Amino acid sequence: MKQFEENRLAERTVGLWLLVGQGISGIAPLVAMTSVLTASAIYAGGSVTLSYILGLMVVFLIVNTIYQYSIRTASAGGYYTFISKSLGPRMGFVTGWIYIIYGLGVLLNEPIFYGLMVQLSIPYFFGIKLPSYTWLIIVIAFLLVELMITIRGIKISLRYTLISSLIELSLILLFSIVVIVEAGQSNSYLPFTPSLSPTGWQGVFYGLFFSMLAFAGYDTTVNIAEEAKVPEKTIGRAVIIQVLLTGFVFIIMAYATTIGWGMYNMDTFATSITNGISIPGVLLVYKYLGIVAVITMLVLVGNSTISSSTSFLNAVGRNLFALGREVLPKSLARVSRKYKTPYISLSIMSISSVFIIIISAFAMNAINDVSQTLNLFLIAATIATLGTITMQILINFALPFYSRNFTKKSIIFHIVLPITAFAFLLGALYASVWPPSFPVEFAPIIFIIWALIGVIMVLIIGRDKKKLFRIGSIRMDF
Repeated sequence: MKQFEENRLAERTVGLWLLVGQGISGIAPLVAMTSVLTASAIYAGGSVTLSYILGLMVVFLIVNTIYQYSIRTASAGGYYTFISKSLGPRMGFVTGWIYIIYGLGVLLNEPIFYGLMVQLSIPYFFGIKLPSYTWLIIVIAFLLVELMITIRGIKISLRYTLISSLIELSLILLFSIVVIVEAGQSNSYLPFTPSLSPTGWQGVFYGLFFSMLAFAGYDTTVNIAEEAKVPEKTIGRAVIIQVLLTGFVFIIMAYATTIGWGMYNMDTFATSITNGISIPGVLLVYKYLGIVAVITMLVLVGNSTISSSTSFLNAVGRNLFALGREVLPKSLARVSRKYKTPYISLSIMSISSVFIIIISAFAMNAINDVSQTLNLFLIAATIATLGTITMQILINFALPFYSRNFTKKSIIFHIVLPITAFAFLLGALYASVWPPSFPVEFAPIIFIIWALIGVIMVLIIGRDKKKLFRIGSIRMDF
């Protein structure tokens, strides 16, 4: 406990709406509009709106699980602490270890996607040929900017993410309304049915699994628990508010995109990027709002990328901080005296990401070949996907066991809903890795190897019982 006292974060300084900003920026609405929607449309076609509606329902099953944990315990470790308390310290450590590679996947995939967007869009719209390594410069610059923002204090970074996220939601809603109004008589109820999916309900459900991933990031709020005011109330409320807000906007956005692109032409939605033309969301903005809007969108998606990655760096840095505070090297738990942020853990995550992207870019020749840049994005995105699904599978599996100690038990909220979420998440896990495709198939291999390293580490740690039972022990229980 002495180490905890020496390395305290800025406790009870973050209010409800700053927590909401942390979660919405983690979701990155504009990035989701230009990336995840594309993946969902591949399977659901013109019925992608229905996939998003069903996806929101499933996400709320997971929100219930997070809420049940958050009203009972709080820690910078987030999922790591939740699992330590419900399934034991060994499983808790592995969870915290997996969260590291999950964070690395997110920190890399979003800036890569934005770099790819710039790399494709500038020549397409303006005829300006950019150096083939432009995307790499963007990624490195973004990672360093995010580090500077997160180190300078949690309230500063969360004010930035709150303002950015609300601007994003407002602009997406405005754009969607413009498209819907312009569509006039082309508006239809069919996008809300499975009839426009190329494979009917099967395509809708595959699209559902990917639409769930559009919300990935809302759970980063739980890692800010030690710094939140009245965390037993504000964390759960923040998660509910941010999912409601983004869910409403995402459904409107999915419908507008379908109508705007052509509900019978959604099979071509993803081919614009695979053919090296441009990002479909950018093409749609150009069609309805012109070149000035494209420039504005490129700027705002860049800001969205920085905002989202800042949220994830806040979360994964605190996860690493919690591991260092309890079981990994104590230097990871050092806190800046001036800013009260875990600067060592934040720096390690950010600088590691820089080295990984440079090595990977050269190894895959992504600095010369845009198709390899896309593959690099897909690998990072798949690792991030495996990470978020694994985290959520674990907490939903664990909640029924954790609830055995509750004084007031609910079969619906503590057993039925988490088990239902668990089943959907297994489907999402399957959809994310099958059928395998080269080189994305490397992502599950990397993920499994990383997880196995964590298992080996906890077996070694377990030889020291005192050290083992420190895992997940520093927390606030309510």
